[in-house]
Amino acid sequence: MSNENAAVGDVRRKGGLGQRIAYACGNLGQSAFYNAMSTYFVVYVTSCLFSGVDKALAAKLIGVITSLVVIIRIAEIFIDPLLGNIVDNTTTKWGRFRPWQFIGGAVSAVLLAIVFSGMFGLVNVNTTLFIVLFVITFVVLDVFYSLRDISYWGMIPALSSDSHERSTYTSLGSFTGSIGYNGITIVVITHEMAVVKEICHRVAVIESGVIKEMGRVVDIFTNPQSQTMKDFVTSIINMELPAGIKNLGVTDQPSPDRYMLVRLRFKGAATSDPVVADIVRKFNVEVSVLYGNIDYIQDEPFGYLIVVIMGDMETQAKAFSYIKTLPIGSEVLGYVPRNH
Repeated sequence: MSNENAAVGDVRRKGGLGQRIAYACGNLGQSAFYNAMSTYFVVYVTSCLFSGVDKALAAKLIGVITSLVVIIRIAEIFIDPLLGNIVDNTTTKWGRFRPWQFIGGAVSAVLLAIVFSGMFGLVNVNTTLFIVLFVITFVVLDVFYSLRDISYWGMIPALSSDSHERSTYTSLGSFTGSIGYNGITIVVITHEMAVVKEICHRVAVIESGVIKEMGRVVDIFTNPQSQTMKDFVTSIINMELPAGIKNLGVTDQPSPDRYMLVRLRFKGAATSDPVVADIVRKFNVEVSVLYGNIDYIQDEPFGYLIVVIMGDMETQAKAFSYIKTLPIGSEVLGYVPRNH
């Protein structure tokens, strides 16, 4: 880069390609960092950080931390000008801005990792010490983030005296910032399926170093294949047969005096399809709905229906074969007596 302490007349009017790329990349990580703190941090605190803590205490701790965030955002109105003054008055052999780019980025990165580790599990050991250290860590993190952000945008006048060139740097920084902000991916490692259900888009199930299954959260949750995932999902989605249905005398073998018991799984647009009515109309059978449930995973609906298909054995089989051609999940749970 050009010497940021040079006199105005010596400042280059047009930066080289390498200088422009270097400047643009500087805001890529900065914006990803900001998104992690402004979006994922709140979700992490409210859904995951205190999952192992008593609910009443967790509510108080969440209140303290969210209040802290609000206070810091208000305080930034008064603190940022002071931080800008510190940057402007910095005098080193590396210039005014480079030290804060390095120090601010390094310190913020380390503190961000500490914050998202839950202070290395301290919350489960000593909540008082945790909240004190958390508040200190978060305040220091925010200060160093601001120092880096202020020095980043304040660097533009030192790079060029030409207004067009300054606009180019501003546009490049904004462009890569948009990519960093919208392209961030957070990897969450947890056994808390409620957290995965609320904040994750994709999930992978790993057991003994082997990926058992992987895909969209709504796909894996509504149709888990591995026993491990089935066990996890049952903690938030009840896939067991209700006791009332079990007491109907369900068997595995079909017979002329029994009806087919079927579970239908819906997701997305299929939840609004008139599947039951369609079966009744096409095969002239009666369908009894014994149980139903609809839930949402990140605004995408999914649900289950447990139904009994009534009719002779051939008609039941044809109706189920037709169901298998539909864009829904289905499985035969067994067979119940005709007088259920």
